[in-house]
Amino acid sequence: MYLTDSKVAVMGAAGAIGSNLVQDLLATGTAGRIAMYDPLLGPLEGAAEEIYHCAFPGARVTWTGDPAAALEGAVFVISAGGAPRREGMTREDLLRVHEGQRTEAGLRENIRVGVQYIEAWLRGKGAVPLYNLMEDAATAEISRAQIWQWIRHKATLADGREVTPELFRQVLDEEMAALRQTLPAPAFDGGRFAEAVKIFTDMSLSDSFEEFLTLPAYRAL
Repeated sequence: MYLTDSKVAVMGAAGAIGSNLVQDLLATGTAGRIAMYDPLLGPLEGAAEEIYHCAFPGARVTWTGDPAAALEGAVFVISAGGAPRREGMTREDLLRVHEGQRTEAGLRENIRVGVQYIEAWLRGKGAVPLYNLMEDAATAEISRAQIWQWIRHKATLADGREVTPELFRQVLDEEMAALRQTLPAPAFDGGRFAEAVKIFTDMSLSDSFEEFLTLPAYRAL
């Protein structure tokens, strides 16, 4: 079923790159015996649950915060870990809003893609085709994280408007109304959009940053 039955250790598997690598190994039939390692156990658990939710046939995927356990017996090792923090760097430095341009179009796309992915995920889809791209949980993670960051740090759009909870809700309502007009009525009304909107809204407006979007999403299953 898979090209190799040898154990593959993916180091840094909690992040967007690492978790996507695990999905790619499974989806392409490359490897099915995978150990996911990351020191951040909360996000790692969420990434592993995402993999389990996809139900790849014959897959044997484990996750651990112990690098020795992940590497034991591994024939192949893939490192997806990021660069270490620079001396003196704080958590606030990592959360600071970037200096690039922020636009209303970007806000709308984040909402549109994030909600649609979560809705499909709640229906059992791990990878979802949206706007000519195949999206996975990493895309939805970026979408909601960026909105959360913009609101929390009072970021402004290119036209000078501040990204507030009120603006977020206004754009969300507009995008969902447009989506209702675009999708066939059975797909929208018979889907799980109400739950997806609530999850996306709660995570975008939360006082604290939820580590992984699938953790609250699992509570809706």
